[in-house]
Amino acid sequence: MSNEAALLKELVILVDDEDNSIGSASKLAAHTWDPKNQTSPLHRAFSVFIFDANGQLVLQQRSKEKLTFAGLWTNSVCSHPLASIPDESCSDKKLGVKNAAIRRIQYELGVPNNFFSVNDFRIVGRIHYKSQSFPSSHQGKDGQDQIKGILLAEHEIDYILFVQAHKDIPFHLNDDEEITPWYGLIARSLLGNFWDELLDPTKKSAFWDQEIEDGYQLPPIKKMNGSE
Repeated sequence: MSNEAALLKELVILVDDEDNSIGSASKLAAHTWDPKNQTSPLHRAFSVFIFDANGQLVLQQRSKEKLTFAGLWTNSVCSHPLASIPDESCSDKKLGVKNAAIRRIQYELGVPNNFFSVNDFRIVGRIHYKSQSFPSSHQGKDGQDQIKGILLAEHEIDYILFVQAHKDIPFHLNDDEEITPWYGLIARSLLGNFWDELLDPTKKSAFWDQEIEDGYQLPPIKKMNGSE
């Protein structure tokens, strides 16, 4: 069994529309598209935007073996907190997502897991989106990503996390490549303002400081269409 195949058996956290945990499912089951009901199981995910010391955003090309949207360019790291890891499935959703982000940053980018702390991350938003996986032409049949005939999709409440590194990280960008739908949604609707605030401290809104305080509330969930 390949490493990617083993990862598909990991259990993600199923949620309702208000981001309340209601169970768990394997990554494969959570990303299986139901053509009759035009949906797939809603689950918790996160998208990390890593900026280097100069304020440049680190982009990553997804592995060709990824379950959905393989080979596309996206933000720095995208993944899920796991139901099987107590530090990620805890009642404090903010902390669970940040712990998962640190784990995946190490896995995907090779950054030591002590490079960032949970206090370095800012949760700047949450989006609820759904999108079928339409991969690059080198995968699937008839323009759809399939594993043994299974149609795949993303249906997530996605936490948007910002973090700035303390040393330079290579910045990779290729405008000729395709991008994932969630990165496109975030880039078009949210990224510009938050990036401006990151670069200019005088523009920073309250969430930059409030999050580290007790009682900080998560941002509201913004429901978005995957084709926006």
